[in-house]
Amino acid sequence: MPRFALGFAGSHVEVDDRLEGSEAALLARLRLNRRWELELEAGGTEYDDSARTDARLGASAYFHFMPGARLAPYLVAGVGASRADLGNDVYVDQGYGELGAGLTLRLTERFHLAADLRAGVRGREEVEDTRLGLVGAPGVETIADEEEFGRFRLVGLVYF
Repeated sequence: MPRFALGFAGSHVEVDDRLEGSEAALLARLRLNRRWELELEAGGTEYDDSARTDARLGASAYFHFMPGARLAPYLVAGVGASRADLGNDVYVDQGYGELGAGLTLRLTERFHLAADLRAGVRGREEVEDTRLGLVGAPGVETIADEEEFGRFRLVGLVYF
């Protein structure tokens, strides 16, 4: 089995039943053995009807139940950091963790498609803008100390 992959992911995201948006990410994967893979992900999120955007860098571990099958289920666990841009030079750093499950379709030995559902929590680390009065002001969104999110992700991978 090929050991290294590069890919692209597109996602639909919901945060605390108040924000919806779409994500795009670049991926790199390393196969450790037949069942385990590690992934690095760098991406961004744009939310509908909101000035907020998020940038994200994360790592995930995959456990494949049927690694040689054409259609194979997997579990995934991920951690990372994101930065929310709330507008008017207000940025909030957040750490996150997520769990999910999905299916991989092996079209060829080197080209795979995957889809998964993930649920997670991210917690506020700090507000970089010391003008805290801006948070909640017109044109600047507020951000909770903790946010729950879910995302549906579609992935294309090319293995080398």
